[in-house]
Amino acid sequence: MNLLAINSTIYKFLRLRHKVLIGFIPACMLGAMVGLLVSIELSNVPKVVSLFLMLSSFIFSFLVGWSINALVVIIFLGWPVAKLKSVFGNSDIPSEWFVKDGQNLYIHELHQEARHWENERKIGFLRFIIFTGVVRIGGVALFSIGLYTYSVSEPLSLVNVAISSFSILALCSLIASAVWYIAEMRYKMNK
Repeated sequence: MNLLAINSTIYKFLRLRHKVLIGFIPACMLGAMVGLLVSIELSNVPKVVSLFLMLSSFIFSFLVGWSINALVVIIFLGWPVAKLKSVFGNSDIPSEWFVKDGQNLYIHELHQEARHWENERKIGFLRFIIFTGVVRIGGVALFSIGLYTYSVSEPLSLVNVAISSFSILALCSLIASAVWYIAEMRYKMNK
């Protein structure tokens, strides 16, 4: 299963029209969720809880956007469910959606990704989680959140900072685990 929603490789080989049509509804849903979160007063909610609410609402709105995409394709374009599963579930894009030679370039890119992932998997799951999840993703997240909390006028206790940091690094480790699982799944499919 190579979901179109998380297949970032394929988009650079699609025609502009199809990129816009595929991404419009999920982008609108994310924008609506940002607008909703900005309008909600979260100042009385602990920062860890508000960050969790923001992240989960972004994921939810992304999933809703892709679900609406699927409904639009079934209702307005009259696609059968089998074609919907093939395109949205396995990224089996019709050849007319690609730019000139895009399909061949996409297949070549998939082979390059597979070779790159072979090197990544040699370091092992635990090191991948530590370096990708904790150091790369977690470092950026902690820096960004640190800037956000620094701009807030209320003083933070050391315990709150430690709990928040641990929670964020644990979340980043979960994200890295998901990245490992998805990359492993795509590697096995494209091998």
